[in-house]
Amino acid sequence: MDSGINRLKTALSLTESEDDGVVIASSIWYSDSDMFGLYLVGRLLTPRPFHADALKSTLMLAFNPVRGMDLKPLEGNRFLLKFNHMVDRNRVVDGCRWSFEKNLLVLNPTAANENPQEVNLDWAEFHTHVHGLPLSKMSKEMAVFIGNHLGKFVDVDMDDAGHVWGSHMRIRISIDVTKPLKRVLKIRTTLGDEQLLSFTYERLPNFCYLCGCLGHLSKYCEMRFSDNFVDPGDATPYGPWLRATNLPSGRNRNSAAPRNSPQFSSPTPKCSQHPLTRTHLRGASVFGSFSSPVAVHSSSSAPTEHSIPLPHHSIVPDPLLSTPTLDLPSYPNFPSELTIHAPLSPLPRFLTNSRLSHLMAPPPSLPYFPRC
Repeated sequence: MDSGINRLKTALSLTESEDDGVVIASSIWYSDSDMFGLYLVGRLLTPRPFHADALKSTLMLAFNPVRGMDLKPLEGNRFLLKFNHMVDRNRVVDGCRWSFEKNLLVLNPTAANENPQEVNLDWAEFHTHVHGLPLSKMSKEMAVFIGNHLGKFVDVDMDDAGHVWGSHMRIRISIDVTKPLKRVLKIRTTLGDEQLLSFTYERLPNFCYLCGCLGHLSKYCEMRFSDNFVDPGDATPYGPWLRATNLPSGRNRNSAAPRNSPQFSSPTPKCSQHPLTRTHLRGASVFGSFSSPVAVHSSSSAPTEHSIPLPHHSIVPDPLLSTPTLDLPSYPNFPSELTIHAPLSPLPRFLTNSRLSHLMAPPPSLPYFPRC
């Protein structure tokens, strides 16, 4: 029941007629709607209020719903998203963790008979690196054991043969965002052996270095308002070292990313607050952004521009530069290596997630190797 109704029932004594209520036909109350599956309830994990129109505009750019989407604000930094097709809605759900202005964005579906204001938005999925495990102890069973002690186990990275191995174990877990991040876990065996494990998290949004909770920075932490609070300075119990640095690349980085999508060879850069003018891509296909001309720079000639449509989030199939008026591989001076420049429209305060953040601010130059 809505919190406002609960407050009303607590504060007021219902009259006899109010308490009797009215009888509604079962065909109305229990009617199945084809629309409820198209809704998502979201919450921005920050004490600061947000502008609904700005959030909607940014979400439209990031989600790119083909059939459209609408947003309505709710209480407590919550909002309701309505999609016009399940394909768009499922793509957003499969997009895992999202953030807006470095604040965690929690999204969950709502059931047919569930009030959006009461949907549980206290859990979010993170890719977590487990450090300190001997190679012989890395297994799916160990990943499930550790994941369920950190939160709720979802998945673990394995090779094609089903083996878990490497410098660390990468697991996907759902964690309670109302509790501090787990830094370590001490494992004790029945034989008395001990092993101390440490954890780092991929693409952590804003979190507090004092209490370890997501959703606020240390300068706004409630601990500072305690009478016996002592400022630890730089010796905080939590810190940026909880952010994973050796992020995976290629298709293992995210199972939903197309295998031929271009990959950037550096970690995800920070969001640019100024208009982006160019992006540098490589790969057999381009994860494009907006219709724009493509400037082809060749060492044998001056830069030329050819109009190649690149709709938002589109995949341009191989060969990349084959158009009715352009077929570079047939040119006599076609170079073995060239750089593709695709101008971007301004994207202030762009929404990022673990699957789309490489579109934000790519490295200054990346080569494109054409297929012969």
